[in-house]
Amino acid sequence: QYRSGIYYSDEADRQVIVQFVHNMQAYYADEIVVEVEPVRNFYPAEEYHQDYLQKTNGGYCHINLMLAKPEERKQPIKKNV
Repeated sequence: QYRSGIYYSDEADRQVIVQFVHNMQAYYADEIVVEVEPVRNFYPAEEYHQDYLQKTNGGYCHINLMLAKPEERKQPIKKNV
């Protein structure tokens, strides 16, 4: 099962991440669902999984937030957020 997550290695990073997610929540009507956890085990993926976005034009991870409907956002998306 896939999930969204942001993983940190120290408390200072955790605080930055939590604040960022909190700030971004103002732009969306629905709750941002992302786990924020300390990194535990990390293993580099196989080579064929590396650079997915560069290798796969139009892959499932390409998200254009400008396509979100206005009613799906609380506030307009700002550039350079």
